[in-house]
Amino acid sequence: MKNMEKNTTALFINQHGADLIEYMERGVEGLPIHILTPPDGERDSLLAMAPDADVLIGWGSDMELLEAAGKMRLFINPGTGVIQHIQNFRALRETRDVVLINGHGNSYAVAQHTVAVLLSLANKVIPHHQRMVDKTPANDHHRTVYFKDITIGFLGYGAINKKVHRFLSGFDVDFTACRRSWDDDPGPFATSVEKFTTEQLSEFFEKSDVVINALPDTTFTKGMVTTKELALLGENGLFVNVGRGSTVAEEDIYKALKERVIAGAAIEVWWARRTDASGRSDPYGNPFHELDNLVMSPHRGADSGGDLARWDEVIENLKRVHAGRTDYLNVVDIELEY
Repeated sequence: MKNMEKNTTALFINQHGADLIEYMERGVEGLPIHILTPPDGERDSLLAMAPDADVLIGWGSDMELLEAAGKMRLFINPGTGVIQHIQNFRALRETRDVVLINGHGNSYAVAQHTVAVLLSLANKVIPHHQRMVDKTPANDHHRTVYFKDITIGFLGYGAINKKVHRFLSGFDVDFTACRRSWDDDPGPFATSVEKFTTEQLSEFFEKSDVVINALPDTTFTKGMVTTKELALLGENGLFVNVGRGSTVAEEDIYKALKERVIAGAAIEVWWARRTDASGRSDPYGNPFHELDNLVMSPHRGADSGGDLARWDEVIENLKRVHAGRTDYLNVVDIELEY
């Protein structure tokens, strides 16, 4: 009997190497799922291919392209962070039933990077490296923060901080976690954890000695961390931001570091890029590069070292689309914006 199974087409809106396309094709081998990418990377080619796509995969949000993809049932953003899509998908869903996915495939890489910058901060790796380069003595600010009998807090407890929790569970520390709601409890947990909601943000910061922020960028989370919360963290406190720059008040954390309201911070995500009078261009407006109690990282935590397995959840969602299922992985709640 002739196979009448319907084809499913997935279109990458960004250019990718042959190794990824081959990996994706192996992942759906035996199914009539076609993985496409514009051969020349040109916009006209992309728009011409969009009408045949059942699934779009990419980071950007482009209303012209979304409207051109009239058959699209699913849009997969393959990395965490979907605020750039929210406005367009609110408009799109007024007339079409289209699902937006917030991919978590890079969460392992980001979690590893989080632990790396946290331990670099706590053990003062960078200033000790620099003092050896410069042949200068250590100072009182270069002492290790000992991870024993302290409390590490997770601000946001999604895919990233859940993995960070597991990675740090070997230390003799306690853990707290703060999220909007615990109704959809994300357990199991690597260790016991004291739970707070964002309505208890002050209590959470006061209870924690280290706070790791992995909040998404939403209307609700913008500017959530201010001078008030950092002061509650205390003069020995450490703050790590791997979520989004917009969730932290830039001026407040700069002053908290400069005036040593907190002991130190590691920042992986930043704010708007600005150019100062000297022509120096940075993703911030305050001179963070002049501080000696800060680890700076250029938003590269999602670098998975070429681990193609990070695309496995994308492959799984393609299989579910093809099978006519609707129980997709990591569906975005458009109203909550994540």
